Amino acid sequence: AVLFDLTRPEPEIVEIRLAIQDDLECDNRVWAVVRPERTKILLAGPGNFFLDKALAHLKDADAFRTEDVKSASLGDYDIVVLDGVMPDPLPEGRYLILGALPRWEGLKAQGEIAQPAVMDWDRRHPVARRITFANLYIKSAPKVTLPGFAVPVVEGPDDVPLIFAWEKGRTRAVVATFKLLESDWPLRLSFPMFIANSLDWLRED
Repeated sequence: AVLFDLTRPEPEIVEIRLAIQDDLECDNRVWAVVRPERTKILLAGPGNFFLDKALAHLKDADAFRTEDVKSASLGDYDIVVLDGVMPDPLPEGRYLILGALPRWEGLKAQGEIAQPAVMDWDRRHPVARRITFANLYIKSAPKVTLPGFAVPVVEGPDDVPLIFAWEKGRTRAVVATFKLLESDWPLRLSFPMFIANSLDWLRED
């Protein structure tokens, strides 16, 4: 990955070119639309040092924290990060859910699986871009069954989803079913990369 600092005023479109000459010039150029607006993110939960650090590195977002998710106005934020907490009902919106399961239609959990090994992950999904999930230690995870429109991103034994993406109606979400602090994932480089990828995917139109 290569990082670029944009000048101010920020351009609306950025073009990057590879300074090489080959037989296919069209794949040496790429464009990106610059987001002028900042994303408002609400982090709800008891507090997590690793999650705070991952969110602190986002330059185009403002993160706010609350421990009492029931009193928060979730609709005032572009993305809500739920760390081990789950309001009921959960209104439509964009969510990154960690260590909790919403009561959504078609989403079922029966029992738990102890120390599930990561068997595979969807390398094509934007949430898993440039990330390896191999050899994660997870103390336990619920045995989740997904409806047809939900997509498993990381799978454990017997195709049990450990992380999945959800899109239905006006709701888009990324859900990690296991508790972060009962795993070694926050200590790995893949964790802040996952947070950044998830937030990028959630704020896409």
